[in-house]
Amino acid sequence: MKPNPSHGFFIRKSRSVRASMITAIPVAVLLGLFRPDTAASVPLFGPKTDYGTGGFPGSVAIGDLNADGRPDLVVANAADSSVSVLLGSGGGSFGPKTDYRTGNSPYSVAIGDLNADGRPDLAVANSGSSSVSVLLNIGAFSLVLEPPFARNLTGTSHTVTATRRDANGNPESGIQVSFRIEGGPNHGRSGTGTTDSHGEATFSYTSTLAGVDSIAATDPAGHISNLAEKEWFAPSSIETCNGLDDNGDGRVDEGFQDLDHDGIADCVDNDDDNDGIPDGRDNCPFTFNPDQTDTNGNGIGDACESSVPPVVNPPSSHEIAVDGQFGPPNGEWSDVTPAAFLNGNSKVYASVDPGGDAIYLMYDCVRSTRPLGVGERAGPISFQIGGGSSFDVFLIQGGPNTNFGPNPATNSGGAGNRDEC
Repeated sequence: MKPNPSHGFFIRKSRSVRASMITAIPVAVLLGLFRPDTAASVPLFGPKTDYGTGGFPGSVAIGDLNADGRPDLVVANAADSSVSVLLGSGGGSFGPKTDYRTGNSPYSVAIGDLNADGRPDLAVANSGSSSVSVLLNIGAFSLVLEPPFARNLTGTSHTVTATRRDANGNPESGIQVSFRIEGGPNHGRSGTGTTDSHGEATFSYTSTLAGVDSIAATDPAGHISNLAEKEWFAPSSIETCNGLDDNGDGRVDEGFQDLDHDGIADCVDNDDDNDGIPDGRDNCPFTFNPDQTDTNGNGIGDACESSVPPVVNPPSSHEIAVDGQFGPPNGEWSDVTPAAFLNGNSKVYASVDPGGDAIYLMYDCVRSTRPLGVGERAGPISFQIGGGSSFDVFLIQGGPNTNFGPNPATNSGGAGNRDEC
């Protein structure tokens, strides 16, 4: 479905100027409530609602970006070198994000009319490139790139389509569109196309390299599209959970968990329980609960909230080394209570960095069934952290088994072992 041009706006990166770092604040959305008898002194908030952004969001700004009378959000994403724009839908809710490229590691974002045209623009402080990116608001969406995200195997062809529309939302033909890969293994590759009667121009290319490309489109009027991302995977004899047929056996993601039996493995399924609520907004992402009932308002739905008290750990007082371990070494993790399962043979230790900047995880599994092959994944180990947020961790065998350590060979890998989240 193509976005309604009256519901969006378009901004472009104009220039960069040097600046010092600006302190960022975390992102949260809670609707304010007030009791009549305490309105002057005690603000109340309802349960939080989570919205997807880019990687490592560090700052948020609020303003009416498309002149519809509803506040919108702009979030600076340090890991993706982008800002996410979430347009307000009314009633304190927001639509899905649209990402725009900035300088390196944006840390803070501000909204203001920078060129006196009556439209709010963006200024983004980039800690990684010591610069400020200025993105000018040039009105309704007029150049949209689709699909916004896709996966392909290397050696195959990928096509993105740019749709050009006028201020009234009508497609415009005969417009030359320039495409460029802004980042990733194919950075710098480019192409052009001319819009047809549907206002569409296409760009196709093939990659021999694995990784994630970021693609943008521009037109002669200076409109710049949203960023589209393409993730490339190299074919392999070992199936990877990515929605592709990695090993060429005619099956996709065979052997990986599919909780709702919809034919889509959970690691690429946006609705793992098939209840019509996307995982990122589902207060029970692995349990069917279309009504989203949450009696106590803690962000975890009644359908999946356990009566067993959760394991709660304060930040560890011991330094935790980020390395491969066979069970907790002396001292380390000693003040952390693990969550145990498989009759205590498997344990998950979790702790928060004293500064609150990181979550440390250690999966200690004494029971195994067979050694892992080189490059093979074990998992997913699924973590639900409340409010519909969850993540999966895969353990990846990096080299031949060394048979070192007290645990079975499955957990005794050589150099190059890694995790994937």
